[in-house]
Amino acid sequence: MLYLGIDPARNGAAVLMDDAGRVSDVWCWRAHTKNKKQAYKIKHTELTDTGVILYEASVRDGGRIAMQIAQRITQPVMVVCESAYVNHRKPSSGLKVSRFGGMITGGLSAVCADLILCQEWIMASNWRHQVLQLPPFTKRELAKKTSLNMIPNMIPGIKPHLEQLGYDNDDVCDAAGLAIWMCRQETIVVPEQYISTTKK
Repeated sequence: MLYLGIDPARNGAAVLMDDAGRVSDVWCWRAHTKNKKQAYKIKHTELTDTGVILYEASVRDGGRIAMQIAQRITQPVMVVCESAYVNHRKPSSGLKVSRFGGMITGGLSAVCADLILCQEWIMASNWRHQVLQLPPFTKRELAKKTSLNMIPNMIPGIKPHLEQLGYDNDDVCDAAGLAIWMCRQETIVVPEQYISTTKK
């Protein structure tokens, strides 16, 4: 079984791992301007028999990021995406993150419909409380620092990817934390045709 955690911010990440904690792929992206239009620089690290290989590309939107991720999904996967926090005083930022996350998850659904067992959305405070044991109202900077400190020890398989992407990449650690949360869920209803592939 595969688990895909997605941190869908403009500077975000996605982590693909299995239930043994093997991290096969990591994607992280940064928003930038290309030809006067917004685009995203992607770094993709792939675990191979000889080590971790780094690929780089530039794409125009979340749908293209989804296409890159979909190429690496070859077996049943459970997907979780962090829900955007929408501040009622300044909602535009949160709404942009929501739309971007929808592009990614919608693109994955379109390309990998037969392999996606479920797609879940969870607030950052909820998964951090369950995975990192942080109180619900922990300040963002402290939460990010805690993720950087704890996640590599919880999933040692993320470390070779961080060697390529930077040990200070809290977006990758958050996406890995989301994948951990998804892996721990035992109450998700899985379609019958996939029952034999789920963990005992």
